[in-house]
Amino acid sequence: MPAAFNWPADGKPTITTLPEGRPGWPQQIRRAELPGSLGTFSLTREGNGLSVTIPNTKLNECAFVLKCRPA
Repeated sequence: MPAAFNWPADGKPTITTLPEGRPGWPQQIRRAELPGSLGTFSLTREGNGLSVTIPNTKLNECAFVLKCRPA
């Protein structure tokens, strides 16, 4: 399930449509990928959504996409 965002100033976007226990995506999320980046990112999934720590520096001037992978 991809999600597009503006680049967050703090490097921590939260995908509010993927809270813990969400019907339609109840399984755990094992990783989030940021196309164009080789890094790995820490994830936290709570009641308010899925938070991902990404680089503070923009990869480019376009919108970015996080690709979430289930466990």
